[in-house]
Amino acid sequence: MGARVASAIAAAVAALMLTMPTAQAQDAGTPVSRPARTPVLRIVLMRHGVRSPTKSPEALAPFATEPWARWPVAPGQLTPHGIAAMKALGGWWRTELGLDRPAARCPASAGVGAPLLVISDSTPRNHASARALMEGLLPGCPEAGHFGLPAGQHDPLFQGSAGSDEEVSPDAVKRRDRIPKDGLDELQAVLIGGAGEADRQAARASGHQLLVDQADPRKPMGTLAENLMLEYVEGLPAPAWGRLDESGIGRIVELHNAAFAQQWKDDPVAARRRASDLLARVSAALRAGNARPLVGDAQAAGGGTVFLVGHDTNLAAVAGLLGLDWHDPARPDDYPPGGALVFDLVAGAASAEVRLGIAMPTLSALRRGRFDATGDMAVKPVAVPWCGGASACPLGRFADLVDQVIDTAAVPAAEPVRPFVR
Repeated sequence: MGARVASAIAAAVAALMLTMPTAQAQDAGTPVSRPARTPVLRIVLMRHGVRSPTKSPEALAPFATEPWARWPVAPGQLTPHGIAAMKALGGWWRTELGLDRPAARCPASAGVGAPLLVISDSTPRNHASARALMEGLLPGCPEAGHFGLPAGQHDPLFQGSAGSDEEVSPDAVKRRDRIPKDGLDELQAVLIGGAGEADRQAARASGHQLLVDQADPRKPMGTLAENLMLEYVEGLPAPAWGRLDESGIGRIVELHNAAFAQQWKDDPVAARRRASDLLARVSAALRAGNARPLVGDAQAAGGGTVFLVGHDTNLAAVAGLLGLDWHDPARPDDYPPGGALVFDLVAGAASAEVRLGIAMPTLSALRRGRFDATGDMAVKPVAVPWCGGASACPLGRFADLVDQVIDTAAVPAAEPVRPFVR
């Protein structure tokens, strides 16, 4: 998978060039709603929708002096609000992709040859997210469905090699001075209801665990910060025990960003375990101009747009391998539910190129479960440092970059064939 055959690439690019529009390129430094040149292939790597925390309120109890919020679903599952929000997000993408035109509303087929494919990880929340996304993309279409392995089956495309979530390399950087102290102090105050030393002493005396006492608080701080963000975007009436408004949630979620940066960007070994197969297959699909390398089906020649419904860890690990940074203070969560990294294969004057963008919903839009206000969603270019800081890379150069950063040993020889699920 890591090696490329030059003659095959040249032939693929030549074939693509015959079918690509010739409109003028749009400035890579400005946000885009629809590219000036329609992509031949668009791959949207997306996080699933709003879910409940992966641990129960009882398991989280040692970190907070008041009871945690109760959720309407079991730990780690998509909520009814999350389903509605993913359906609404599908509606936004429907307009973005031009699928709201009557002639494009329902494709003749939603199978392997369709111009729109949705592929999800095998967890129940990802299956539910994919179904809701497709309902929004193709409302009322009987052929709508998605590809995904049965629940509980390991999917290397999204889950990487075994142990990729927990194992870290021996030389991984985990210095405490990289943790935002102000943010950690604010989170600690929210958890115990006070910022003073007396509040901390009282929490310790009552048997509670303090993040500020831990030698390496990265993982719990990131998890707890994200849980408070999830309370907010779920629409709970008093998220974070009523102690944080939206701006406060935005400050707290920076701790989740920081934890992920250290886990995936400072530790390339962990990132390669998690994302090598995913990035290799994305690169192969872009080179081929179709979805075959992603679906695992030799007949999957279609796929004008392919949605990959994965996880925040997929976004973070790919960002780590490619050196991407898309942080936006107006959208402080770098990996929100429904957030996406977009790969577009388009035509240049002399060669095909890959353009990268991000599409991150605001926290308020997620809380409303609507994306119809100005600024709720937009596709914006993201710079690729290895391509001179531009958001566009020649196809061959992008493929070379992927070959250099992935671990080919973590790429299975063949993808499992994912059944089509309606």
